[in-house]
Amino acid sequence: MAKEFKTALLIGIMCLGFLLRLSGVGWGEGYHYAAMGDEILAYRAALSLDAGEERAFYIGQPNFKTGKLPGPMWALFWLVGLKFGNSPEAVGLMMIILHTCVIYLVYRLAENIYGPQYSLWAALFYATSPWAVHYSVSPWNPIPMAFFGALLYLALWNVATHPDSPNVFWVCVLLAIMPQFHMIVIFIAPVVVLLLWWSPSRLNRRWLAAGVIARMLAWSHFLRV
Repeated sequence: MAKEFKTALLIGIMCLGFLLRLSGVGWGEGYHYAAMGDEILAYRAALSLDAGEERAFYIGQPNFKTGKLPGPMWALFWLVGLKFGNSPEAVGLMMIILHTCVIYLVYRLAENIYGPQYSLWAALFYATSPWAVHYSVSPWNPIPMAFFGALLYLALWNVATHPDSPNVFWVCVLLAIMPQFHMIVIFIAPVVVLLLWWSPSRLNRRWLAAGVIARMLAWSHFLRV
């Protein structure tokens, strides 16, 4: 298949996926009724962060057992949508755009792992899968994990297959950011460490050290006295 034709097909698949997800705005204005309470609390956390409340910088909205997740990343995500769109609906639109980008990331993952003959099929299935579309709209904190997870797996694949890959830096950074959206990452992190340890490719120690430093900086505000 010619490269230009394949690119055109990929763009067409992404446009189809975007339109399907955009139609979700009409499904309860893009909200999941089961998660409505979380979305309202996320809206409140973003407004608190915008108002300069110090607590909002340290404690987020997402629930973790009987407490709240640390860190402001999820509130910042909401705040960007509120600033640019002046309404919570803009956050849902940001999520749709984010998940349209995931279609491309799935394409890249499939191309790397299974080969170019399967990449367009993988993108098409993700773009049109009913559950993938359903969970691509709501401004609910588990929803962005598809985007961050795909980026993490792409970076890991590159590190595992290319000696001295600088992408080990992004592995560390993503593992620092993701827990501020959803704490499922605490179960993923040990597996990532094992994969890096067992990687057949030589790790780039310089970029690994830079990633560890960046990871610590992402949480350094909790060390303030």
